[in-house]
Amino acid sequence: VLNPAILAAYDNFCPKYLIKRGFSKEVLKTYEIGYDKMHGRIVLPARDVLGRLVGLTFRADDDVTEPKYQHEHWDKAKHLYGLWQALELLPKTKRLYLVEGQLDTVRLREHKQAAGAIMGSSISEEQLELIVTKAGAGDYEYISMFDNDLAGIKATRRLISMARKSYGLDMNLKITVYKAKDPGVITAVQLFTQTIYISPEQWKRDNKKVLDDLDKSRQPLTQPYKRR
Repeated sequence: VLNPAILAAYDNFCPKYLIKRGFSKEVLKTYEIGYDKMHGRIVLPARDVLGRLVGLTFRADDDVTEPKYQHEHWDKAKHLYGLWQALELLPKTKRLYLVEGQLDTVRLREHKQAAGAIMGSSISEEQLELIVTKAGAGDYEYISMFDNDLAGIKATRRLISMARKSYGLDMNLKITVYKAKDPGVITAVQLFTQTIYISPEQWKRDNKKVLDDLDKSRQPLTQPYKRR
């Protein structure tokens, strides 16, 4: 656990890169997102479900600098980024979106939706248990909205397998079919009028060929995949 006083160094700087991408100052403040002026990096603090500061992510303030992300102090597999902020919205929205990245979470918050990021393309057992323990298996809908690529397909399959094995049908899980590249760029129109929510079983039927091809291939999941 970190001393939250360290955030004061970034508190008065608003990342212009994110403003240009359409994120509002209000939502950025909700996630305490600031700017490391000295090193030219966006700062994304991470809090656990008790609101304690557990880590920092530094992101490049453009789309060309590598590495784009640097994570410090925290074990990403044991936390769900944004879950602490999402808990206040859940009683109203009744659904929690599960996404891959931090800015995916922030974008959905712009659309008044509760979301949490698994910080990669593979949900951990600790993260799944954390979600269900804190929010309840059957109290809300859990919406998988991973990136529209092969890694996202694999992540969705893993989530379905883990959820069904651990919680069966008690966990109200839905899978999205949406038109954006990833949730970080999804528009309100795409989210509210063009996104389809289906059962895990239907998703597996619709993607049977893709899943079969993944099982046959040992190649890394690097090629883009566009859902129908």
